[in-house]
Amino acid sequence: MKKMISIVATMSLLLVALTGCGDSDIEGNSTAPSGQPSAMSNEAGPSASTKEHLTENDANVVPEADFSNATVITLGSTMTVDGDGAEVNGNIVTITKAGNYTVSGTLEDGQLHILADKAEVNIELNGVNITNSSGPAIYAEDDKITTLTVKEGTDNRISDGGTNDAAALYCEDDLTINGTGSLIVNGNTSDGIESNDILIVNSGDIEVNAQDDAINAGDGLIINGGSIYTIGNGDGLDSNADMMINGGTIYVASGNNANGPIDAGEGDYAVTINGGEIIATGGNMATPINSDSKQHSVYINAAQQQGTMVNITSKSGEEIDTFVAENSFSTVFYSSPELVDGETYTINTGGTHSGQLVDGAYQDGTYTAGTTLGEFTTDSINTSYGSSGMGGRGGK
Repeated sequence: MKKMISIVATMSLLLVALTGCGDSDIEGNSTAPSGQPSAMSNEAGPSASTKEHLTENDANVVPEADFSNATVITLGSTMTVDGDGAEVNGNIVTITKAGNYTVSGTLEDGQLHILADKAEVNIELNGVNITNSSGPAIYAEDDKITTLTVKEGTDNRISDGGTNDAAALYCEDDLTINGTGSLIVNGNTSDGIESNDILIVNSGDIEVNAQDDAINAGDGLIINGGSIYTIGNGDGLDSNADMMINGGTIYVASGNNANGPIDAGEGDYAVTINGGEIIATGGNMATPINSDSKQHSVYINAAQQQGTMVNITSKSGEEIDTFVAENSFSTVFYSSPELVDGETYTINTGGTHSGQLVDGAYQDGTYTAGTTLGEFTTDSINTSYGSSGMGGRGGK
């Protein structure tokens, strides 16, 4: 398995295995948009022969790089590189060496291509708009670790096209996302964000729209923070190995079919929830929640139409959360620090809310109840309401 970044953490939680994934076959081109895939290696999932353990020590928060002396890449009709380690060939900007890079500007029908010979590459997105009609807009083909820092106060957009079967943001090795700026990813042909190895989200205001999976990790998905809003026809958050969520505000709307809003690999793989607020709607959940999770969650198994308002209220009448489903769904998965052990909660649908709807959930205001669907009590770390929505496949 490829090297994972590590820092010291204060807790030790043993999860089940993370395993390696082979690289996909994506051919590059120095004079035209590259990244046209012919086969995706993570269709098969991780290899059991390379099984490793993931602990909470691996759920690292990678320090952001110092971009004060970074190589500056400016995109546009005329593209420039100020510094070492990158070159322009037609509409392809290729990063060829380890180092720090800051990128800004608009690149129409081109690609930011990382080909850095197993090196560590840190890229600051400083207001970019990259589109590629024939493959990934950002493609990390040959490096060890790619870290994207979304610069504070900037808006960044990337979109793919063509017959690309990878993702708009595609990395063959480890990928970490940092920063506090805005990143919108449009996976117009398949996935939105994809890493063949470990994908870590530490922070950022991230929106993903995808034809297939919104966020896909071949060898483990870790979310430590940030605001994540995804809409897709496939899985919402998909890992072919384990998944760990330690924080952040996450809203997922996935396809109401064989795909699940949260999906980890088959067999012993599981999802661990230690923190954050998670609202995920879609098809049946295929993955168990690790009993060693530190935060309560609930499966709500009740088919509803797109646009349905869903509310969770404590038995004492305190509004816990109210949200609106962006897609029709069979299952809601919900987790929050507001769910406490041994409490009873009411599930309501319909009704009205006086607050502001932001990224699928209401902020402030007051909920006026519609129809009471039922109740659940948090008598275990994960609770189910309604007929079981668990089962089916796991992984991609």
